Amino acid sequence: TIVSPNPENPESFSLAESYAMKAGCNLIIGTDPDADRVAVHVLKGDSFVALSGNQVGALLLNYLMILAYMMFEFLLHFYL
Repeated sequence: TIVSPNPENPESFSLAESYAMKAGCNLIIGTDPDADRVAVHVLKGDSFVALSGNQVGALLLNYLMILAYMMFEFLLHFYL
């Protein structure tokens, strides 16, 4: 277990990072117990680095834009 389940505290990811390295993962998502805070760490080289809120937001926006484009393409193909 960890001392503090605060995802804003980098030490709270130490156990997850060791498990992720053993399992070959390249992404860790951590939340606090009531899930009102989230943090994302990604593998860079041989260690994990934390993404900022802006970086996570940009990735989510990119995903939504790709999804919207795919839906538009599907509907365009379906109706034409």
